[in-house]
Amino acid sequence: MAIVGCGGNSGRGTFGTTTYGALLDLSGPGKTLGATSQAAINIGLDGERLAVEDTGSVPANALEGLKRLHARGVRVVFGPQSSSELAQIKPYADANGIVLMSMGSTASALSVADDNVLRFCPPDPLEIQAVVAYLQAEGKTGVVPVWRNDVGNTGLASQLKTQFAAAGGTAAEGVSYETTTTDFTTTVAAVRNQATTLRGTLGNNVGLFFGGFDEAAQLMAAFPDETVPGQIAIGGDGFAKAGAFLAPGATAARAFAAKNNLVTVTFGLDPAQQAVWGPVATQVKNATGEDPDGFALAAYDSAVIAKRALGNNPNGADALLAAIVGEASTYVGATGSCQLDANGDRQASTFEFYGLSETPSWVLRAIYRNGTIVRP
Repeated sequence: MAIVGCGGNSGRGTFGTTTYGALLDLSGPGKTLGATSQAAINIGLDGERLAVEDTGSVPANALEGLKRLHARGVRVVFGPQSSSELAQIKPYADANGIVLMSMGSTASALSVADDNVLRFCPPDPLEIQAVVAYLQAEGKTGVVPVWRNDVGNTGLASQLKTQFAAAGGTAAEGVSYETTTTDFTTTVAAVRNQATTLRGTLGNNVGLFFGGFDEAAQLMAAFPDETVPGQIAIGGDGFAKAGAFLAPGATAARAFAAKNNLVTVTFGLDPAQQAVWGPVATQVKNATGEDPDGFALAAYDSAVIAKRALGNNPNGADALLAAIVGEASTYVGATGSCQLDANGDRQASTFEFYGLSETPSWVLRAIYRNGTIVRP
């Protein structure tokens, strides 16, 4: 199965056989979302064959996986999950007429018109609007961001510093750590130093923001004695509802969460669409043992949209891209309206904040909708 022709400067060509592929992290720091996304995509494709490549959240792996999918004649690829992976593979996808439908990339740097990338999750400026609103609702006037040094989480940290300052708050420079970090001693010390400095002028009205994936559990476990009155810690979408915090060995991470009122922000679900996402979420939980979040259910919606678009037999990648965007413009699914903006990004979203219970389990703590934080 192969491309039988191509045309135009974009490299979007005419394809022969229709197949679907996915670039998912099934073994690395994003494996929770990877597993739930794979199950959700299979449900959405309803019997269609899906070729899956495990990236481990490594950009180089994502590129090699995409090349293998391309060699198999894949026209549509669901994923990748992270912005760093997407940045690595985007040129190849654009040059070879492969449509990428990401459920997890949020970096605003990748919001580009007229390319082959469609993102069914909200970009980071929208997510950070929700984070800033939560910090303000908690009375925080200062924040220290700490983040994994990749495209997506760097984008979240940058947006946080910009938006929080614009809202009248004070954001510290923050601390980044490399994707290969396993010893977080130095990171923790730097975060504490910056937080202490801010508290010198703002008192205890200083929050912490963590941008990362499942390794955030290891990072937080390195804060065993962090007991600041009224401390608020917010995690980005990369580890929202992550199983890494529920594991038997995550006792120290859960202790940090309890002491610091940890919540994680994630792409929220529209209660009006529960009749759609409820059964899908149940099937995903039965298949993986994990509760899917909005990002995994966005993968389900993208699969349904792609299958509908391909059902009309679009001739060539330009036509396929247009067909998918057209289907998305009217489709209301598990995550609500899937209409995309001029850059191929989701236009609007609700966000949810989840905290850990003693059970342990992830429990809904707050919802950000229409510019307002509400408590369930």
